[in-house]
Amino acid sequence: DNLSTSKNYVLDASPAALGLAANEYVTEFMAAFGIVPANFRQVEAPRVDCKALAKLTGGTQFVNASDAGGVYNGQWIMATSRWVTRIYAPSKPLPRTGY
Repeated sequence: DNLSTSKNYVLDASPAALGLAANEYVTEFMAAFGIVPANFRQVEAPRVDCKALAKLTGGTQFVNASDAGGVYNGQWIMATSRWVTRIYAPSKPLPRTGY
């Protein structure tokens, strides 16, 4: 609540930050902007970084979905994007990069 659309935020949705039980996970989130001024638009490309569960094995795949919509000239307009994420298991550990 009470976030400004003119600022960038890092929101921690980890189980620890949200007080979730050991077997609970965030699987979906929504950003609702309510009524916005004319010419409301993105200034920077939106980005969501996520970590897959460590117990997922190579070959696991799941579908991500992103929906955006709003009223324009009295008509509801919506765009949808869907893509598949595949978990790859390297044959040997990846080298350290210094980060």
